[in-house]
Order: sequence, then structure tokens, then C-alpha cells
Amino acid sequence: MKKNKKDFIGWLIIAVALLSAVAVYFVEGLMWAFLVLLILNLLYSVIFRKYFSPAAITLSRVLIGALFIFSGFVKAVDPMGTVFKMEEYMVAYGTEWAMPLVPAVAILMITVEFALGFFAILNIKPKFTFAIITLMMAGYTVLTFLDALNNPVSDCGCFGDFIIMSNWQTFYKNLVIDTVLLAILFNFKYVRTRLSGMAQFALGGFIMVMTLGVEIYTYYHLPIMDFLPWKVGSKTVMEERLPVTFFFTCENQETGERKEFPYDDISAQLSDSAWNATWTIVSRRDIDPNPKPHNLRIINDAGDDVTGDYLEVDNPTFIATAYDIERWHSGALPKLTQLYHDATNNGYNFVMLVDEEPQKIEIFVNEHDIEFPVYTGDGTELKMMNRSNPGVTLIQNKTVKHKWSYHNIPDAKGVEMAVE
Repeated sequence: MKKNKKDFIGWLIIAVALLSAVAVYFVEGLMWAFLVLLILNLLYSVIFRKYFSPAAITLSRVLIGALFIFSGFVKAVDPMGTVFKMEEYMVAYGTEWAMPLVPAVAILMITVEFALGFFAILNIKPKFTFAIITLMMAGYTVLTFLDALNNPVSDCGCFGDFIIMSNWQTFYKNLVIDTVLLAILFNFKYVRTRLSGMAQFALGGFIMVMTLGVEIYTYYHLPIMDFLPWKVGSKTVMEERLPVTFFFTCENQETGERKEFPYDDISAQLSDSAWNATWTIVSRRDIDPNPKPHNLRIINDAGDDVTGDYLEVDNPTFIATAYDIERWHSGALPKLTQLYHDATNNGYNFVMLVDEEPQKIEIFVNEHDIEFPVYTGDGTELKMMNRSNPGVTLIQNKTVKHKWSYHNIPDAKGVEMAVE
């Protein structure tokens, strides 16, 4: 009976940690309450460190492994997203000198994270595996706490673009992992491997090589799985819109009282002279329940917003993007020029978008003798539209139909096949 009671306490600590992890994501209004709860639960995992059964430790090990696999996977299929996020950190902390190292560091970090998840579940080199996991979690916990306090970057990118979390949510998530990890470390005697040394080496090496291969491929091409607003199949225009609700704040001319009324409540009063003599509309508030499919605005060389000419038409539109013209692969220019001619000869639209001011665009166009129109687009949105620099995205019938990296820009036959 005493042993069962001890085991129950261990299971309760794990259950509280897991439930808190879910609640933190969905309920942001109770952040400080969660902080107290998670810190207490973390302390309990130390105080009651001998109350965890072998089954509880096995589950904890599998949960941490699964989390590392998931986190590594969503980043491995789109390593450029992690590169961009790390570059944001470099700028935020004034370490731009390290920018050239970011791609290699990002790919290595993702490979290690993904592999550690499998190592934890399969019990490959458990002492080494959990020593690295402990060091990583110590660093992540401190870093995310500083991020939560200072908010240098809005989202750490821990789960790529699949799950977006605030810095406080991310810190709390790490406290949950720390709680489960401590239970494992204090009861490491329950962590045993049945694989031979050779089997561990072979399996571990295969996992790392496979992960690295996927990352390198996606780094030089496009994400294998796209979680961004510009993924293939996404609409560029909300065609079926929900009604917008209007609220009017009115002031009573006699008492100075202010009230907010829904438009439906006062619409009949607007033609009432007695009501108008008493109340005056001072402001309006709109609630639009329709999510924006994107935030891209295309500005031409005259400074006009021509977004609708390219995203709100049914005619096939090829949009070349280069989010950084200082580091773009200029060797792709001949293919882009040929694509421009193939597209326009068939009556299709073609434009290139860059994240620069008109003056720099003019210099860029003259320097490379570019024949096609080059307009301005927000760099962040261009990075989400196409990870390649440059890349090409086909919009047709207000829908993202196809995307190409600079390695496989379509020729005339490819254009014919891509366009319906």
C-alpha cells in the first residue's frame, strides 16, 4: 500500500506537468498561476524524486523523446525557417558578425535534436543522450526565460511554423520538460538499453545521416512539408467572408455619459431627431472575424499598391521572389528571364518582388540588366511565400498552385504543365 501511494505521487507529478503543458497553450490569461504551479511541480519532482516507478520513468523517457522528435521534425522539413529565426536572434542580441555561421549551426542543431529524440526512445547511449538533453534544456530554459522578460523575438521557433507560442508559453513548456527530465535523472537506474554497442552505433549513425540528408535537400530546395500561409492550395483572397460587426461609441450631450452600441441597436435611432439631439456618435469599432490569408502588399515603381492585379485575378501569375538581393543566387537570372518570356507569351502575369526601396530596386535592375518588372514586397512575407532566394510561386484562380526553388525554375514545357 505504501509503495502504491508513492507511485501515485510520481504519476501525479507527471500528470500535472502534462496537463499544464496543454493548458498553457490554450489559456494565456492565467500565466502567473501556471508559473507558480509549474515551479511547485518542479520542486516536487525533486522532493519526491524516489516516488517514481520504473513505468513512470519509461513513459517520461518516451515523452521527452517524442517531443524532441516532433520538434526536430517540424524544423528539419523546413530548415530555412530555423535559419531565419536564428538570424532574428543575431540581430536582436547584436551578434550580426555570426550570421555566416547560422545555416551550419541551424542544421547541426536540428540534426542533434531530432536524433536525440530517437536515442531517448530507443535507449541508444542513454548516459550520453540524457547528458546532452540536460545541457540543452538548461540552456533553453535560461534563454527562454530571458526571452520572456525582454521579448527580443516574438516567437522562438521551437516548433518551426507548425505551432507558434509566445515567449512565456515557451518558457513554461520548458519547465514542464525540466520536471519530467529531473524525474528521469534522479531515477536513471531504471534506464537500460538492450541493444549491443554495435547496434547502437549503427542505428544512431543511420538516424543522424538520414536527418542530415533531409535537411540539406530542403535547405537547397523547398520545404518537404509547408506549414506557412503560402503553402500550395492556399487561397490568396477570402472569397466567402463572414459579416463584419460594427460598434458605435455615443456620448450623451446632457450627462456626458458614453456608451457603446452595436449598429443593429441604434440603426433605427439614427433617423430619430430626438435621439440625435441627445446622443452624438464619437467613434466606431469594427470586429472582422475573417482571418487574413496573408499580409503581402505589392508596391510598384510608382508607389501604387497593385496587390490585387497579381493576387486577386484568375489569370496565371508567376511571382519571383528574392527576400535578400545582396545574397540572392544571381545565376538563376537567365532561367527567370526565360520564364518571364514563356509566361508573357502565353498571356500570363509575371513580376519579381524584392524587399527593397524603389531607388535600390532601380540600381538592382540596371546592375543585372533585368527585363521583367521588379516591385517591392515585405521581406518577412516573401520568406514565407518562398524559402528559396530567388524562388518562383504560381498563383492561379486566387490559389497557390505551385512553387519552385532557383534550382528547378520551370522551362516552357514546365510552364505548360503547371498551368491548368
